[in-house]
Amino acid sequence: MGVRRIAGRLAMKSVRGYEHFIDNRRASYHLRHARRFARRYVRRKHSGAPELRGPVAFVGQKEYFRQAYYDWTSTGQHFAFDLNSFDHCELRALPSFCKKHGIKTCIIFRPEWFAKYRKEFSDLKSMNVKVVGFSTEPVVRRLDGKETHLDQVSRLLNLLQALTLDYDLFVHYDELSREALTQLNFGPLICWPIPVSRRLFYPNETDKTYDFCFLGRSTPYRESFLWDLKARFNLIHVAHGMNDEAANEIMSKSKIVLNIHNLDYLNFETRVVQALLCKRPLISDPLIWNILKAGQDYIEVRTPEDLSRVAHDLISNNKWSEFGNYSTDLSVFDINTFMKRIGYTDEIPSI
Repeated sequence: MGVRRIAGRLAMKSVRGYEHFIDNRRASYHLRHARRFARRYVRRKHSGAPELRGPVAFVGQKEYFRQAYYDWTSTGQHFAFDLNSFDHCELRALPSFCKKHGIKTCIIFRPEWFAKYRKEFSDLKSMNVKVVGFSTEPVVRRLDGKETHLDQVSRLLNLLQALTLDYDLFVHYDELSREALTQLNFGPLICWPIPVSRRLFYPNETDKTYDFCFLGRSTPYRESFLWDLKARFNLIHVAHGMNDEAANEIMSKSKIVLNIHNLDYLNFETRVVQALLCKRPLISDPLIWNILKAGQDYIEVRTPEDLSRVAHDLISNNKWSEFGNYSTDLSVFDINTFMKRIGYTDEIPSI
């Protein structure tokens, strides 16, 4: 059975909530498929990170990634190429789009999606366009199967499709997966968090309509944290998610922004940075990267009971207004910083 079919079956089990962390033996079985796939399809040696030039085309779903690239595309010097979440056939038009706009670099969010469009990928390479694959989905952190979540295995098996293409550079948003991805021949590889736009997220003083807001789909793990707050406080939960200007508006109308991971493993969501740029007090479960400091930039909770206790104290005693002034330098999340890190050598736009 191919890795794509295995990934599909695992994804269905994860969505249905059948399993959480899987045992070492089962995880190792699926990860052996990953190793065999990587050995079979990768034939090139990793060179160093490429020199990237503009104009740049940012290729991905606007509803998820506009927040990452908007500070550049809004200048008119760089371009967005929007993809549909359910049908990626727009990628067939990418070479002609790049030719029309003189694109020198393509940054592809969800690089595994391009695997079905090998001719179009080859066309880009023949045009001397540098192609960067930006992996934005959580995958395994180790290949021995320990402390591995079903969801991470499924997403890794999907990501492996990107290995069949000759990307000039891979970027992955989670530094904890660096070793595993390197062992699977993803390279050259840079780990860096997803950028967040300062033109879309900024302080917006307005009346506070809600005690709490949470923007993200509903999962059993998240609801275990949220149910008590929903019963006791004025909490708005936008279960289909909310992005960009609309997200700024809802966050700004809320006393406190909540961040709860999709499933029960460590992660880092961009809504964390969005909330801080909007100067909103933030409560979150533990985060990867160690860029943000618990107790300094956000209030950390580890259990539903922790969240209920902290929420009651902040709202009932009107302490929420004492928080919201982060002290960490957030420039690491600027797209200018990101582009310099991945080797962009042309002039950097002013933000």
